[in-house]
Amino acid sequence: MADRYWVGGTGNWNNTAMWSASSGGPSGASVPTSADNVFFDANSDGAPNVAFTVTVNVTSSCADIDIGVTSALTQTMTLAGSSTLNVFGSWKNATSATYTRTFTGSISFLATTTGKVITTNGVTLTTGGINFNGAGGGWTLGSALTVGPASGAGAITVLQGTFDTDSTGNYSVTTSALLSTGTGTRTINLNGSTVTLNFEGVGLNLSGSNITFNAGTSQINHTAFTPTIIVGGFTLYNFSFTSTIASNANLSLSNGSATFNNLTVTSPTAESTGIRTLQVTGNNVTINGTLTLGSANTVVRRVQVFSDIMGTQRTITFNGASSALATLSNVDFRDVVFATSGGSPVALPASGTKLGDGGNNSQITFAAGTNCYWTGNTSGSVSDNRWSNLSGGSPSTSFFPLAQDTLIFDQSGTPANHTVTNNRNFWFGALDFSARSTAITFATGTTSIVLFKALTLSSAVTLTGTTGAFSFQQGAGAQTIDITPAGVAFTQNIVVNVNPTSSVRLLGNITNSNTSLSVTLTSGTLNLNGNTLSYGLFAGAGGTGSGVREVNFGTNGTFTISGSGATAWSASGSNFSTSGTGTISLTSASAKTFAGGGFTYTSALNQGGAGTLTISGSNTFANITNTYGATGATTITFTAGTTQTVSAFTASGTSGKLLTLNSSSAGTRFNLSDPVGFVNVSFCDIKDSSATGGARWLAYLANGNVDSGNNAGWRFSQGEGLNVISGLSGTRGLSIGVGLVGNL
Repeated sequence: MADRYWVGGTGNWNNTAMWSASSGGPSGASVPTSADNVFFDANSDGAPNVAFTVTVNVTSSCADIDIGVTSALTQTMTLAGSSTLNVFGSWKNATSATYTRTFTGSISFLATTTGKVITTNGVTLTTGGINFNGAGGGWTLGSALTVGPASGAGAITVLQGTFDTDSTGNYSVTTSALLSTGTGTRTINLNGSTVTLNFEGVGLNLSGSNITFNAGTSQINHTAFTPTIIVGGFTLYNFSFTSTIASNANLSLSNGSATFNNLTVTSPTAESTGIRTLQVTGNNVTINGTLTLGSANTVVRRVQVFSDIMGTQRTITFNGASSALATLSNVDFRDVVFATSGGSPVALPASGTKLGDGGNNSQITFAAGTNCYWTGNTSGSVSDNRWSNLSGGSPSTSFFPLAQDTLIFDQSGTPANHTVTNNRNFWFGALDFSARSTAITFATGTTSIVLFKALTLSSAVTLTGTTGAFSFQQGAGAQTIDITPAGVAFTQNIVVNVNPTSSVRLLGNITNSNTSLSVTLTSGTLNLNGNTLSYGLFAGAGGTGSGVREVNFGTNGTFTISGSGATAWSASGSNFSTSGTGTISLTSASAKTFAGGGFTYTSALNQGGAGTLTISGSNTFANITNTYGATGATTITFTAGTTQTVSAFTASGTSGKLLTLNSSSAGTRFNLSDPVGFVNVSFCDIKDSSATGGARWLAYLANGNVDSGNNAGWRFSQGEGLNVISGLSGTRGLSIGVGLVGNL
């Protein structure tokens, strides 16, 4: 074990010319090892009071590190580099030192013994974050600790050992995130400290095994506007989501329920960003003290609380008195249960006002749904004071519509053509324009308007806004949300996220000419009801354990996809199905992909455009067709090695307009399987295809087909492999006698 002093000013850590065995002594000492203490002092700059840079250009080590001065001179030092600095001892910044942090790498504290102290004295450490990863190690703060810039990168990660904020000093911690995952034995003691997290994402992650978390009486503030915390079943003391900007705060409790003393969601304060949300993911929440869901809410600056899975309730249990909700007002709920520790309902206070019911809530009292009428004939925003309880009545904020209410746009007063803009991500029951005959424009802008009951348009309505969405939700079971399009063209995305037993039903055809906009099915049933739904893209979003999702075509319903690219049709995860009869038609003139996800489709899949249609996944279809064949040549490409199982295959080209059937990988076959009957194609150029399943696959050259090689199971000549067949039954079966002449 030795001491190493930096000398000579600016240089690389691994350069022996920068190290001395004494302060200001001759250079040439060996580069520090994990057993050597490192000092930066008044003699380190190489010239009086000159700023210098130390670059950690390779992964480097030391025992204790002391960055400071021993004189009254002010020293500026920059620790720069992208490599890791491994510290096996303590860290100290002297109060008289000026230490500029531009260290972009990480600092790892790797001691395997306790008693190490981190004293930064107001110096901000690395943007690359600091790690505590020494088995049996112990680190206590000797001053407040700030990691990274005021916001952004720079996390504290505890993988092994004990991190302690000091029970006497209760030093504050400011970092992008506090993370502790994995299986290493580790302890975090927060004592009475204030911890500030500022990362736009997972700011707190307590998960894995062998972790001990002692919240003490700490206050944790997450200042980001899109924060997530993964609590892992632990008890936190006071926790606040402090951002006032509209966005979603996520309590991720997949690893166990969470307990808080006080949990606070700060009210949105800007009129232009009026919704703050709290999503409860995976498990339930217990409150020992007070739950504050926005203490300064208004009718248009609201907090929304909901479960991550539509139709699955999350319980908020209060161990204290129901006065924990004394200021509850202007909050919307969906899939939420309030309870006391004994399981009895929480008695909501009389002061609870304007509570929105998004469905499937228990032990929360809501006002009954009512009709809210838009007043006036000039343009305005939904958040304006323009709502009345009577047609043509006087507006009042008391009548601002809630999640259980119906918004009515009728002919009251002297109707004039004007625009109503949805300027928040509000929750409403229904929009009803059925009584409107004078032109009116409804604009979604960049916002999503959530509807729980219905959308009823009239021919007088024009929809605008290409980045917002109509989001249809329903927490309660077995409900139907009807869309009456009345011939109105949609200009925004559609999201269906309802209870698995609920559905969104079309009562007419829906068109959207924007090829980049999408229909997203997250949960529940999208029921075309025999109508045509024409949109740019489809996303059957999901993953393992995702919500039950179904597309019901009804009788001869059509889902037309006009967009292109790898996400033209994308179904993934599990629990996705289709029902009814109809067609999925991809019509783009550019290349597009049907990513079927390996599911069964009761509809036909149609190549409806000039652009190559690529089919990925091993799927099952009622039929594969090609309606573009009458217009021009086109291609269906099947992902190599996949199998498409069909009940029929009627895709063909026409004379001079061949349909190419090929594999995504030349020389590697794709498979087509039909269990029974005959498949007879014409004007198809077939390559790298295996036709199986029991049916006879006929692609006679005399019918304009082309055998481009590496095919199996196809019959390209009329006499090829012909046997005597008898006793076939069904609509596609034939009885064939010996000596049959002519085409089949």
